[in-house]
Amino acid sequence: MFNLGRRRALSLFAPASLCIAWIFATTFVEANQLFPGILQATLHMPCTPPCMMCHDNPLGGRGTLVKGYVGDNWKQFGLDGEDVPSLVPAIMAAEQAMTDTDGDGIPDTTELMDNTNPDDPKNTAPLCVVGAGPDMPVYGCGHVAPRAAGDNVAAGASAIVVLLGVSSLFRRRLRRRRTK
Repeated sequence: MFNLGRRRALSLFAPASLCIAWIFATTFVEANQLFPGILQATLHMPCTPPCMMCHDNPLGGRGTLVKGYVGDNWKQFGLDGEDVPSLVPAIMAAEQAMTDTDGDGIPDTTELMDNTNPDDPKNTAPLCVVGAGPDMPVYGCGHVAPRAAGDNVAAGASAIVVLLGVSSLFRRRLRRRRTK
């Protein structure tokens, strides 16, 4: 009997720990959807810059910062991807220092205001097409829905439903074994 209880506890532990890990992963690993809009407003840019200006994927997020790109370069001015208030002082410090990430002789902040990419020394393409129609893609992290207060509740409720489903499957399996 002791072994059966121990097995049951172990069989429920794995799904429970996966659900808890899922909740924490969805809560803490996300793109900072505020940065592109703040960057646009602070520098009076014609568009919201794409996340790939600093990150290796269009959603941005922790662990995706590209070495040598603007976001990485501006760390020297106190930029912290998890600290929204660090962005404006970092922008101002980069502007004052006339930081030029791509080495083309044009400061990063000037390139951003002029709709050119501060990571591209040839400035081959604009960051965005100003005045594009509704069928044009929307750039920036703005498409990532901001987290609402109910999101964590929904994640917790989902985890509970998954746990209840998994535990009922294990109980059914145990009952079948007992009847054999």
